[in-house]
Amino acid sequence: MNVLVTGATAPLGQAIVDRLLATPDVGLVLAVGRGGPTTSCSPRLVRCAVDLIDVSAVRELVRVTARDHAIDTVVHAAQHRAPDDRGRRVHAQNVDAARMLYFDLDVGTPLGSDGLAQSSSRSGIRARARL
Repeated sequence: MNVLVTGATAPLGQAIVDRLLATPDVGLVLAVGRGGPTTSCSPRLVRCAVDLIDVSAVRELVRVTARDHAIDTVVHAAQHRAPDDRGRRVHAQNVDAARMLYFDLDVGTPLGSDGLAQSSSRSGIRARARL
């Protein structure tokens, strides 16, 4: 299993990456974050800096980078971490990024959206039903 993890530089994403790297069945982890290194170090770890509110960057991530690494599972753990914040950037990070990943997975990869798991903030949960 090769797994793409968004939000990999945040505490939740880093914990997911660490757990996946400790699992022998996982061949590769593609750790995606906006910036800053993950603390994990492994030959099975590939780091990638992507701003998930950038449509072209998400498309390249799914249609090129994920394919190049034979990704078959996506864990979407990126989210704006202050759920009481409001505004366009919060919505873009918590809702639009999930929507872009979901639809680009459907058209861009063999796994389709069946291989997508996502975490969500309180604001993302309310909006997720509109995907």
